[in-house]
Amino acid sequence: MATEAILMELCKQGEDRQKMHEIIKKHSLEAAKTVKLEGKRNDLFQRLADDPEIPVTESFLNQFLENPERFAGAASIQAEEFLKNNVQPVLEKYSDLIGEADSEINV
Repeated sequence: MATEAILMELCKQGEDRQKMHEIIKKHSLEAAKTVKLEGKRNDLFQRLADDPEIPVTESFLNQFLENPERFAGAASIQAEEFLKNNVQPVLEKYSDLIGEADSEINV
């Protein structure tokens, strides 16, 4: 999801969307392969920063990591709904086996 934010920011700065998309896609696929096949850390930002065809620096890229919540989407709402609709009923149903079920679930 960070790559979409990076792409949008580059477009705001006047960069060609298609060209930036292709560069980001190429490096994303290479970084994913490194993670999945070689078990190494994700080096996408380093790959982008090292590519002379894309005008980014490590500090530019790292700003997208400062607020990871922006990439979580509806995850917190979905987790709360799951706990309320799926977990809490089971806790209540089996409260005699696991103790009191009136405890609060916090995410």
